[in-house]
Amino acid sequence: MNARADSDATGGRPAKTIGTVISFLSTVCRWAVQKGWRPSGPNPCKEFSRGRYVPRTEHVAPGQLRVFLDAVHDAEREASMWWREPARSIIGRAPYVLFRLLLVTGARPSELRTATWDEVDLDAKVIRRPTSKTGV
Repeated sequence: MNARADSDATGGRPAKTIGTVISFLSTVCRWAVQKGWRPSGPNPCKEFSRGRYVPRTEHVAPGQLRVFLDAVHDAEREASMWWREPARSIIGRAPYVLFRLLLVTGARPSELRTATWDEVDLDAKVIRRPTSKTGV
């Protein structure tokens, strides 16, 4: 069973994801023992290998970033020519504006997606997000 868990069942998922899932299942097994739904004894999740987490070390080189930003700028300029095709003025430009906002702020996509208008100050040109990711 362990060999299968280590090779087939991972589906190519990162070790960090596998570790998170195993931790969750281990907690569920402990809870089931407390509720009397499974016999006490060794936690079956201890049998599974969590894999080895290897952090990413790739970074974008300054030259690559410049080429990419130039391409984004050209595409944004092309999309913003609303007098030629009015339908492209808002929708066509949005992906480029969003990407630049992500790049400049360093925010996660989910942070911008869940932002509310009361967190945006257009006059001051700032977005103030809560400091806690848990809402506390």
